[in-house]
Amino acid sequence: MVPDLCLVPPGDGRDRYLPLLFLAEDAHDHVRAHRDDGELFVYGTADDVIGVVQAVPREPSVVELTLVAVDERHQGRGHGIAMLDAVVAQLGSSGASRVVVGTAAAGTGTMRFYQRGGFRMHSVERDYFDAARGYDGTEVIDGLAIRDLVWFDRDVP
Repeated sequence: MVPDLCLVPPGDGRDRYLPLLFLAEDAHDHVRAHRDDGELFVYGTADDVIGVVQAVPREPSVVELTLVAVDERHQGRGHGIAMLDAVVAQLGSSGASRVVVGTAAAGTGTMRFYQRGGFRMHSVERDYFDAARGYDGTEVIDGLAIRDLVWFDRDVP
């Protein structure tokens, strides 16, 4: 079966996808608090959810991908890139001209993923992951401290 992209409206129906959203963000309280923000895209088939993307409008014609997750069973097989392409195309059809996404600089695998998905680095927010945002300074990814946020963007054709 060919994967499809569908929208899940705000509300309790999104709770089904929380385990996947938790893959994208360790701060589960934050995910729950923002569960109904923006649009939630689900990528997969009727029998198998491959991944999810939460997309939130930020300014005229700019949309931020706030949560992006691919089920661990489907990682490393090109499904995530296909999902990103489908979401970006859908956002473009809805009037977006630019899509942005931020991720921890320590997450080198995630940064490679976004670059393979056509995104380019455009800025860094130093010391983004601080106590004011709920981080205590002990968080690491692959042995690297989570400190800086790297922003990526992709123009929508």
